[in-house]
Amino acid sequence: TLSDLMARVEVDYPGLVAAEARYRQARALVDSAASGRWPQLDAGLSYARARNPQFPGTSGSARAGIDVGWEPDLWGRLRRSIEANEAVALATAEDLAALRLSIQATLATAYWQLRSTDALKRLLESTVTGYRQSVQVTRNRYQAGVVPRSDVTQAETQLLTVEAQLIEVGITRAQTGNAIAVLLGRPPSTLRLPEDEGSLAIPVVPVGLPSELLERRPDVAAAEYRVAAANANIGVARAAWFPTLQLQGTAGTQATTLADLFSLPHRVWSLGPVLAQTLFDGGARRARDAQALASHDEASANYRLAVLTAFQEVEDAL
Repeated sequence: TLSDLMARVEVDYPGLVAAEARYRQARALVDSAASGRWPQLDAGLSYARARNPQFPGTSGSARAGIDVGWEPDLWGRLRRSIEANEAVALATAEDLAALRLSIQATLATAYWQLRSTDALKRLLESTVTGYRQSVQVTRNRYQAGVVPRSDVTQAETQLLTVEAQLIEVGITRAQTGNAIAVLLGRPPSTLRLPEDEGSLAIPVVPVGLPSELLERRPDVAAAEYRVAAANANIGVARAAWFPTLQLQGTAGTQATTLADLFSLPHRVWSLGPVLAQTLFDGGARRARDAQALASHDEASANYRLAVLTAFQEVEDAL
């Protein structure tokens, strides 16, 4: 039953659906950054009429053409940007895995609590049956003058106490079932798990575990990928200090009327490089450098904290 619930929680829990959507967004950002490796091709068609005060009347201008632009990745800005987005996507994937693991652990805990509640309910039901018989025997003995009235009161008190505990156990079981229903993305009123009379098999807990297993923890892996993303962003910030080179080309036709637009004499083209360098930006690039370094320091500290927390949690659990 628990295995069946585990398979359903991965599909139906809204939190996992949202996390999976965030991962797809991160992958789309990677594809968007990678598209910069290829030339950009634009096509356009325009026509306008204008009046020049120096000449009588109006004149027209029509243009149709294709513009091509491509920026070679000379300083690694594009490459580092792709690396950063790829690392963020991997970190998002690990966040999804961490959330899935957390929900699975919550579901397993709730399920075993439900089964232990069933066992406690059976125990209390048998206890109530025995106490009812005890109350009846004590009443018979009191009516026969063998025991005082206080013995009857004590037996009835024991019975009522256990009956109250049985009611509380029923409420606890219902609330646990409601929590399981929410994890499955269903209204609590639509899920009813029958009682299980099977015995609980307690797994053997090892006395120690190799620390290499911590590398499998999604939260540790996500923190490591965020360090890689921050490191790549430093390269993106450093590349801004170098000039940019773009190769631009245009091919098309240009005329004063639409009728002459596609005639052979009106064809035009251009091709050439464009080299640009920012000479003064008021310290913007220096600020981006400092921000990238600080972000890397933060990610590194968070990674070390994630590792220490993982060791602590495993040690506490053992």
